[in-house]
Amino acid sequence: RLLVGDLAVDLQAKLSGGRVEAQADPDGQLQLELRGVEIGPLQQSRLPYRLQGKLNGNLRVDNSVAVLQGTGEFRLQLRDSFLLGLERIGLPERLDLGLLQLEGKFNQRRFSLEKILLTEGSVEMSGGGTLLLAETVEQTRLNLNIRLHPTRLTPDSFRNLLKLSGIKPTTDGSYLLRVAGTLAHPVLR
Repeated sequence: RLLVGDLAVDLQAKLSGGRVEAQADPDGQLQLELRGVEIGPLQQSRLPYRLQGKLNGNLRVDNSVAVLQGTGEFRLQLRDSFLLGLERIGLPERLDLGLLQLEGKFNQRRFSLEKILLTEGSVEMSGGGTLLLAETVEQTRLNLNIRLHPTRLTPDSFRNLLKLSGIKPTTDGSYLLRVAGTLAHPVLR
């Protein structure tokens, strides 16, 4: 297509033990698919908290003429996920999360998280909300409604941390949380 002036991209690559496929056309349409990408090696080892797992998902962008100017939808799954570094806040060093699923839509910098679901781990979670991307990650704004449900695998230290938050459990033992503010300074209600 380069020879006829109709620019397009068809990319297939290996990334961090997984595969990435992408197609982009001159009209600003973009399709991206991830399969089995290990996210641990993609993070800086000096970060205090690190999320690990295998990422699968797809992203569709319409009218993408510049970075963060399009609209589209996404669906992501992080399998065999766990958090490291939590001993700093009195939790076990490793917290098994299991399967994390995110689905939603976006319009420029506004992301609508229509499905947040965490199953098969030390704690279950469901919810949704919005994310407004700013110039820096620290300034990115959150507005999430989350239901956390401890399971028989939930460490006692995590249960104690929930009690210290001042949020009372519902009749089924779950905790309703509202997370607002910025990524640098989230506020839990």
